[in-house]
Amino acid sequence: MMVSNNNKHKKLGRLAITRAWFDPVADTTPPRHAFKMDIVFTNERLGGGPDDPVRFRVGMKQCEVVVIPPISDPSIRIDERTILSGSSPATVTIKRETEASAEVSGEAHLDLGATGLSSGANVKAAAKRRRVVHASTEEVLPVLLGTRSQSQEGHQSWNIRRIDGTETLEGQLWDAHADGPRFELLDRRPEMARESDKRTGLHPAVVVEIRCKREDLEIVDIDVTDSADAKIMLGLPSRKKAMKVAEAFLKQQLQKECLRVGDIHEPFSDIVVGDLLVSMVDDDDI
Repeated sequence: MMVSNNNKHKKLGRLAITRAWFDPVADTTPPRHAFKMDIVFTNERLGGGPDDPVRFRVGMKQCEVVVIPPISDPSIRIDERTILSGSSPATVTIKRETEASAEVSGEAHLDLGATGLSSGANVKAAAKRRRVVHASTEEVLPVLLGTRSQSQEGHQSWNIRRIDGTETLEGQLWDAHADGPRFELLDRRPEMARESDKRTGLHPAVVVEIRCKREDLEIVDIDVTDSADAKIMLGLPSRKKAMKVAEAFLKQQLQKECLRVGDIHEPFSDIVVGDLLVSMVDDDDI
């Protein structure tokens, strides 16, 4: 893929905001470009405008981050030896408490007679104590985990999930400045071709897609605001009807952003909620 403009970012509101760029790696032959990226996830509010039939909140339970290289030019490829896995910079501390206990018993003997201590009846007094030992351990885990994978088409990807028990993805995945590059792109184009691209302003680019299934999107707090739709739902199973109105509006918003979406009512349908075009050469560097 060749582009001549700045990075383009298509997204569904603030659900997943991607930031990415290339830094040239100094003194490398053939030239290498370090790809840096981070993503911020949040639960987004959709609808609620004067002409919108519905308003609701949407969050993403898990997703796949796919990097599509310039497939039209096989001389530019990802160096797989440089691919970084990694996790979220935000962490959560998990505390685990353990308890161990044991009973300790003792026995005392007294011989009581008419004049005091004697060889009379034997009285036994038994005492028991419970000894409890507490121990705690702490483990620091990333909130968002990005596991290196491969997309259905064979592109480099990362599967993103949350591991602290929260339902949807929220927070920042990776840190483009503090972390190392996700990978390095190897440019084996002839020098003449690179110079020609500079003169024409056309530069190779990669595409970053945030993909998920319909079942990975959590739609809640649905409020149908269109009077016609609200009347239709009176006396009917409103939850199911309201969900269909919300899904139809969600699909419309995705299509407005030119993002790929299939059958919005099918749980396993593929949806792209974010699409970022990243040029190998920033216009400011030309």
